[in-house]
Amino acid sequence: MSSPPIPFYTRLRTILLKCNEFDSDSSLRSVFVTAELVPFLAGVPEAPNRGARVDALLAYLYEKRLSNGDWVLPYFLSGVRDRYHIADERRTELDMVIKDLPVDRKPRGTISALGEPENRVSADRVEAHDASDKVTGEIMLLDQAPQNEQNLANGLVSQRRSYFVVMTSALIGFLTGVLGNLIASWIQKEALHDTYTPISLVIIGLLTVAGLIIGVVLQRR
Repeated sequence: MSSPPIPFYTRLRTILLKCNEFDSDSSLRSVFVTAELVPFLAGVPEAPNRGARVDALLAYLYEKRLSNGDWVLPYFLSGVRDRYHIADERRTELDMVIKDLPVDRKPRGTISALGEPENRVSADRVEAHDASDKVTGEIMLLDQAPQNEQNLANGLVSQRRSYFVVMTSALIGFLTGVLGNLIASWIQKEALHDTYTPISLVIIGLLTVAGLIIGVVLQRR
């Protein structure tokens, strides 16, 4: 079993002796609440005093690894560090000692305040942001597609309606003229010119008005 270099161990032990988490066994266990540390909670050693507690804890964690190969000690130190205010000297000292861990004990990325390697956290955030932008763009395209199709369909319907109105109005005008001529011819043929001329004029007038009304209604629709 390897042991930490004596100068580093002395420095780390001095810093941890200042931390309230080593006041009691229960306060030490309270640090083991993150996903990385929970599996090691049951094995946290007990000790009669703060100094013995620091020594036992360092001996216990120094060789422990996570399933991905990372060493557990940096995660423990970051868990203790995050309990202190940014202006607290202990937080600064713990942050420095995490950065100065022996090379063979450093995780694959710098431990962030959340206990995750910062390079992995940053990569995940970039990937999530890119994925979000991609999804947003696809949603916008999907939203615009039905609207474009609807606009095209409305344009075609409007063109067909205008054509129908023009043709219908022309047909009504034509039929009204033909019907008026037929009525006039029939009146002349039957020698009823004097009697039915007013009636024929009224009928022609009514047909003309009806044709105009129908044309206006079709145009408004």
